[in-house]
Amino acid sequence: MRPRGVSTITIILCVLTLGDFLLLPISSMLSFVSVVAEVALSYLLFWYFWSGRNWARILMLLVSLGSIIILGSVGFPLGSAIIYNSAVVAWAVVGLFLIYYLHKSAVRSWFKHFPEVRRTPRSRIAIVVVLTVIVSIYGLEAMHVKYLKSKVAPANPPKQVLPA
Repeated sequence: MRPRGVSTITIILCVLTLGDFLLLPISSMLSFVSVVAEVALSYLLFWYFWSGRNWARILMLLVSLGSIIILGSVGFPLGSAIIYNSAVVAWAVVGLFLIYYLHKSAVRSWFKHFPEVRRTPRSRIAIVVVLTVIVSIYGLEAMHVKYLKSKVAPANPPKQVLPA
């Protein structure tokens, strides 16, 4: 039987992931497609997590660590500062809770001991893990580029006054 809280956590993660459409800069079709791919990949991971795959639990622990590390980006938001900062803090809080919750012995044992029917082929695990890493690197790189642009050029450059 699924431990109490796994379904609730999965729903919370799905709602927070939809916030990526508000947070990430969508300036071209490529950036829109990458955000859609990130959300779809996240939902795939959440499905395996909800289904009780131990590798998904381990990947969720890594994602949780990443969400705590990203707290450092609160100083240079990609979009609206209030929405971005609140989303980053919400992800960090959920990440802290996941680190605690997924290490509880009852939850850990449920993920580790599941019937053979629920096994996932290694190739599918590898594809999901590799795509998650690629999408995460893309997101971190977009954040880094935004930070560098904010340091090099101010957000509102002074207007040049031409002599008459």
